[in-house]
Amino acid sequence: MATDIDKLHELRNSWQIAGVNHSIRRKFLAVTIGIPEPEAGTICQALKYVSIGDHLLTVPVRNVSLKSIKSGHAKKATTEYRVLSKNEDLNCALLEIQVDKLRHHQLQVHLGQKMCKILGDHLYSSRMRCILGTDVTANPYEVTPQTQVRQEHFGDKAQPGPISEVLSGITYGMLAGH
Repeated sequence: MATDIDKLHELRNSWQIAGVNHSIRRKFLAVTIGIPEPEAGTICQALKYVSIGDHLLTVPVRNVSLKSIKSGHAKKATTEYRVLSKNEDLNCALLEIQVDKLRHHQLQVHLGQKMCKILGDHLYSSRMRCILGTDVTANPYEVTPQTQVRQEHFGDKAQPGPISEVLSGITYGMLAGH
């Protein structure tokens, strides 16, 4: 019994040391509305928390200073991604995402910078808008969270868009090797 407890303590200590040294790689899968360009890459952008309306949201920080990082006002954040499968007809993709240290809402904000909404994300998806057929990001300080709505529901040609349609298109792409 003592050896089991010793092994447990040893495992816990190694896990804590690995976390401090950032040697643990966290890997996620996400279905996105939008296909990132390029299809594989690294996003290095600092993040900070800002009160917007009734919400405390994460926003990207441009031209971050060393002083703001040392003071804790901004946090370094790096996200690596690659497209595993995509469906250009539905404009969606299955991404593999890796981070060393995960910040609060880092994935949503970083992928938003690539014009890719994470399917089901109601907090940050409203930061992306379509103006005259072109996707643009809205000022994060002026946009409050909203429920995601498919674009087709606004036009004359309202089409049903069940989630299974999106997922089956991605699954087909994976099986076909696209």
